[in-house]
Amino acid sequence: MRLLSHLRFRTRLALVMFLTMGCASAALTYFHFQHRRQIMAYVAAETSYLVSISQLTHTQIPPTATRDQVLNTYMERMKEAGFSSVALASPSGEVVKSTNPGQVLAWLNVTNTGQLPLQSLRANQTLPLDWRTGPHGIPSKGAVHVFFRFTNGTMTDITGQTKISVSTGNPQTVSLTISNIKSTAAGKNLAPGESILLSVKMSYGLIGTSQSARSYPRNYTDTSGVAGWTAPSFTGSQATGSTSGFFLAYAKVVG
Repeated sequence: MRLLSHLRFRTRLALVMFLTMGCASAALTYFHFQHRRQIMAYVAAETSYLVSISQLTHTQIPPTATRDQVLNTYMERMKEAGFSSVALASPSGEVVKSTNPGQVLAWLNVTNTGQLPLQSLRANQTLPLDWRTGPHGIPSKGAVHVFFRFTNGTMTDITGQTKISVSTGNPQTVSLTISNIKSTAAGKNLAPGESILLSVKMSYGLIGTSQSARSYPRNYTDTSGVAGWTAPSFTGSQATGSTSGFFLAYAKVVG
């Protein structure tokens, strides 16, 4: 300190700041090289794993080997390469990639076969198990449309004037409610011979899941029930009916 006592205050302050910056720079340089060595060690280890995996892909498999023999061969090679814990997530299943048909359009045809016009209507359509109206099990009203078909065969979309709800769970149920048919875009009641069509676009809920290829093709059935009234707001004389339909689904699996 005696050596610095003869210096002015500003000069001493500048020297202290210079020494502090020098120490900080030295510390940062040290930690930088330490961190760099750690990164290089990590990259070297990962490169070693990638080389091992690349060598595994060149393992020769006899063309007559079964699926279980192929899996066992790869498991042994992985353990030999140093992978201490090797397990199969689903050794006996296949993953459904797609179905044929990919999407199914389910139609419910409600035709007035009586002698009196219907003025209000309720219908329920229970979709087949494992099929849904929206992705990831989320109900989608956009997949549902309602049409009025006149006796001359022309149709008009009345979806916007109806009440539609889609339940959650498996199977899903689509519910249609029309409290006053005449107030829809059709502009009239449902006369004898005329129809209301409910269209539901469905997609397969098991795509991407593990399924046995031997379980396909699968038979899927949906059921529907309907009730109509001769007066608005579900009053007057009532008529009811029910129906069901089915289809086969063929799956393309990746095993």
